[in-house]
Amino acid sequence: IVVITAYRVCQSSNAGPNTAYTHQQSAMMKDGVVNPRPRKQILNDLTKLIEEKRSKGYRPIVMMDANGSTFSDKEFREFQQNAVLEDPFYRKFEEMPRTYNRGTKRLDYILMDAGLQHAIRHIGYLGSHEAVHSDHSMAWVDFDEKLLFRGLINRPPNAINRQFTLHQEDKVEKFMDELRKGTAYRSLRELGLIAFTQIDIL
Repeated sequence: IVVITAYRVCQSSNAGPNTAYTHQQSAMMKDGVVNPRPRKQILNDLTKLIEEKRSKGYRPIVMMDANGSTFSDKEFREFQQNAVLEDPFYRKFEEMPRTYNRGTKRLDYILMDAGLQHAIRHIGYLGSHEAVHSDHSMAWVDFDEKLLFRGLINRPPNAINRQFTLHQEDKVEKFMDELRKGTAYRSLRELGLIAFTQIDIL
């Protein structure tokens, strides 16, 4: 599973100098993009990222302030279709509540691979200013982790059980072996970043 969070600028043109749109447009122009369109570009980039992750076996979850509605925004609707992402909230409730305090449309989405929908326990939106102080409503989803991960859950031991003392020689030696393997010993020594000092205890 890969979780992707994304923000899509709200302007299409004529934005102010300090807006995210202008910053993204300027960055794209520096990279040689002719006639940059940040709202469209992020959808293209997300589609490529999702394809790349799927090719490696990941199932995507996209949590996004899309600044657009799948009903009225053709580019966003086509992105959802091309990326083969489901909208589990709409699938369950067939509603499009407003998620922006000063608007009337649903702009915030949790979209996901169809293979993950069976693991959803609950999904929804919080009210205005609940959990976060924002002019957008917070979207959330609760999964059944056993279904989501097919019963394979890696729960690392807690910190107390991971501790060892200097009296546990076998653990100390194993730790030091792993430390030596993971440290660029020669590079650090050559740079003078590690000093070796022998201390004689009288």
